[in-house]
Amino acid sequence: MKSLNIDYVCFAGYSHLDWGGVLETLKELNSRGHTIRVLSGANIKEYVENNGLIFKDVGLEYFRPRQSTETIEDTLAYHQFHNFFDTKNIEKTYLNSLNLIKENKTDIILSDPLCKTGPLISIKTGIPYAVLGPYNYQPEGRVENDNHAAIDRFVKEFSAVTERHGIKDGYKLPLVQNSPWLNIVYSTPDFDKEMREPNITHVGSDPFPLQNPTRNDKLNIFYSSGTIFWDQYQVDAVINLAKTHNITLHMTRGNIIPDIPAKESVIIYDFCDDKKMLPEMDVLITQGGLGTVTNGIRAGKPLLVLPLMWYNQPQAIKVERYGNGLVIKTLNEQLMFF
Repeated sequence: MKSLNIDYVCFAGYSHLDWGGVLETLKELNSRGHTIRVLSGANIKEYVENNGLIFKDVGLEYFRPRQSTETIEDTLAYHQFHNFFDTKNIEKTYLNSLNLIKENKTDIILSDPLCKTGPLISIKTGIPYAVLGPYNYQPEGRVENDNHAAIDRFVKEFSAVTERHGIKDGYKLPLVQNSPWLNIVYSTPDFDKEMREPNITHVGSDPFPLQNPTRNDKLNIFYSSGTIFWDQYQVDAVINLAKTHNITLHMTRGNIIPDIPAKESVIIYDFCDDKKMLPEMDVLITQGGLGTVTNGIRAGKPLLVLPLMWYNQPQAIKVERYGNGLVIKTLNEQLMFF
């Protein structure tokens, strides 16, 4: 397995490491032999290092702690309009992080979902970028789109910053893939029971094949097991195919460590390039992520789409419309199908 240099850029608050399994994911990747560095503000240095990870100070400002009288949504709303909208902070940390990442020969940039530094450096350097952190698209999250003056001011200032560094239209970078950036929804620790903990969110094609698939007399199935959310029942049902059928199952896992009943027929990847994988595969099973579905259609492979969330539905409709495969829309129907 190839060892990767992975840099995680996040705001300087413990909460951004503790929510949604972020710290557990980084520690899990570290245990698999990858070198993990956390690029943030000095106040979390000791916390990061006590968890066995490498810390680098890039000057990110401190995330104000939650006040005793306010809800967690109010704390996050304050964070959005003060820390996150601070273009001087963004520019400073962008330059500091860019130099560190170039020196480190970083393979993958991970980033807090709200932190612009990661995607900006990815555009500048061509290093693959992925979001690591929780989202919540449901009503219990808080949508902040009522302060239009602050938003308009930020867009103008941020556009000037990105253009100054040779990044055109940087303000259009999506913070939530396929969603208008005005509709950012902050996540809380109270995830739906069926969703479990989120794992790594891959933006676009995953970059590095850690194992090369080999052709054999079995049917080769590629299962993209989840991006923002995954469901253990669905994962177990797909993995069970390798136990009951003559197939080889290739699957990605972020922080997923499922009970694998037929290990000799299941190949698991931390990161893999689906564009390179799919030509070797016979069937693609996916929750309906935009990048995976697009690459599956381009590769001409039959798709089985198993959407969990509403934002998977447009890709599922696309597959149905183009006649590229089968869509099973609800979790209960998916489990009955398998």
